[in-house]
Amino acid sequence: MISNLFKISFFLVFIKWIKPRFKSLLWSSIFLIIFLYLHNEYKSWAIASEKKEYLGTFYFVVKNIIIFVLFSLLLFFLTKNYKIINSDTLKYINERERIRNSADTAINQNPHDGIIEKLRNKEKLETRSEKILNKEK
Repeated sequence: MISNLFKISFFLVFIKWIKPRFKSLLWSSIFLIIFLYLHNEYKSWAIASEKKEYLGTFYFVVKNIIIFVLFSLLLFFLTKNYKIINSDTLKYINERERIRNSADTAINQNPHDGIIEKLRNKEKLETRSEKILNKEK
């Protein structure tokens, strides 16, 4: 039971990891397969035609350098940050940030500050009942 649960969770984590990197992995594997196929074709052609001057160490060094460059590029693209944000999401985030900044500005520049200061500096505040009594006089 636990073994099956572990296998399923491992598979789901692997799928989640590979999903944004699928394109890079696909292209890298296609290039690697094509390159190895061409290498084997050249090797069989060189043996059949008995032109073995480039088949020795030089050609295998070049092959390994090309494979190293291919894996280095793959590693670079796999380790970059995959935060894929479409344009609608980006517009929404920018709009929310603009609204938040304008709200912060409005809070810092409250138009009612003058009214509060006028009430604060008033000598005596009247209650509702005092206002009614003063109107009758």
